[in-house]
Amino acid sequence: SENSGFSGADWQAYAGSLDFSLSVEDGMKYVYAKFRTAQTQVSAISFSSIELSTQGPQPGPTLVQGVMTSDTTWTTFSSPYIIKGSVNVSSGVTLTIEAGVTVKFDGDYNLVIDGTLVAQGTADELITFTSNQTFKSAGNWGEIQFRDTSVDKDCLIEYALIEYGQTGVNCNQAAPTIQHCTIKSVGLFFTQCFVRNK
Repeated sequence: SENSGFSGADWQAYAGSLDFSLSVEDGMKYVYAKFRTAQTQVSAISFSSIELSTQGPQPGPTLVQGVMTSDTTWTTFSSPYIIKGSVNVSSGVTLTIEAGVTVKFDGDYNLVIDGTLVAQGTADELITFTSNQTFKSAGNWGEIQFRDTSVDKDCLIEYALIEYGQTGVNCNQAAPTIQHCTIKSVGLFFTQCFVRNK
């Protein structure tokens, strides 16, 4: 479905591939999928996206949620990115966030890294992870969580502002590099992590 709520969609028999027609309008197109077992257990939502445009990329805001199954870049042009549900970067997948991008969490949601996160800002163009609430306070959103399946040597948060999360950053048996960052109005949970700030 192109709708994360799956309105108007019907369950289909499982197949290795399915034909799917996207709506014809320009813009970022998201395809959402979930799976149901014979015992009626339903999986988490998976999604992939593609930019369709006759006039070039579309500006933000961009809404995101679900499981990321292909390499994706969040660009300044499509910023801010509004997290409407927890986002999981699958093992083997890389999420790249460009300098100057703002990521706003619209509730108690997490950015979970099972693959690779490369969030590389600059001194002049920070990447911001923050709340989407009008009145911001600590605990407005969850955390950026690096799990033990994430790729330690490639995961990087550099020149970023991380604010108003519950935990903010959770390195759970993971060792990403976090450097030149400001982390405020959050808690922190590190079990194994390299953090450097100058």
